[in-house]
Amino acid sequence: MKKLIILFCLSILFVHNSKSQYETVVFYDGDNKIVSESEAIKQIKVTKAGSSQFKVTTYQKKKGSWSKTPEKQVAKILNDSTIRLETRSKESGLEIINRVYTYKDDYYQFVDKNKEGELQKSGFSKTLIPLHLEGELKYYRSADDIYRIETYSNNQMISNKNWLESGERYVDNYYFYVDELPEYPGGEKALRRMIAQNLRFPEVAQLNGIQGRVYITFIVNEEGKVTDTVIARGVHTALDNEALRVVNQMATWKPGKQNGKLVKVCYTIPINFVLN
Repeated sequence: MKKLIILFCLSILFVHNSKSQYETVVFYDGDNKIVSESEAIKQIKVTKAGSSQFKVTTYQKKKGSWSKTPEKQVAKILNDSTIRLETRSKESGLEIINRVYTYKDDYYQFVDKNKEGELQKSGFSKTLIPLHLEGELKYYRSADDIYRIETYSNNQMISNKNWLESGERYVDNYYFYVDELPEYPGGEKALRRMIAQNLRFPEVAQLNGIQGRVYITFIVNEEGKVTDTVIARGVHTALDNEALRVVNQMATWKPGKQNGKLVKVCYTIPINFVLN
């Protein structure tokens, strides 16, 4: 029975541009459309690494050459309805996702849960590793709290809707990751310097011994303007308002681009208030 499960899952994994029974390579352009190698800026390679285990490696094209990304991922087949994805990165350490799926009408309906069993996202895909998305991809804070819905056609995101933790609608059709990220004038060091030079510790917070880290979410729009600033995670009204004030003073950024087009990009940054 285990052998049959593995063979079934092999047919799921290797459907695009297969080089052999134990390897598949998929090439993507900037919009995640599957293209030829000459047109691609990203490739994902899946190779067999054991009887029920596969290594997933991502490459980015830089100045005409392919470079492996530092993220490491392993896919393990647990049974005929679950794949475990173990992803290791410097930023996040080890992340474990269990992808539970069913197959119907030429698509896989999947649900991703973390190692604690908490719902992370759900959607529809033509394949499972790597995903080839179709229709709605939903992201969850909890089982009954959706914070983002992305709509896909042929693995390309064509729109998205977003909600704040309060339940209020936020800006639609922005990106988190793009080919060319927005850039603050002078770069990241200049941004940190601007915040440090303009930030004032509210007196009421000092008198009451209140300190902490405020997270501010904002959009860098197609013109490079900072818009739609909101408190993603607050500490105290005085600190929250001061963090908002400083972010709203930011100069115009160089806007981000996706596949050659100017787009809205969402950022969340921490602003620290520390008592001496």
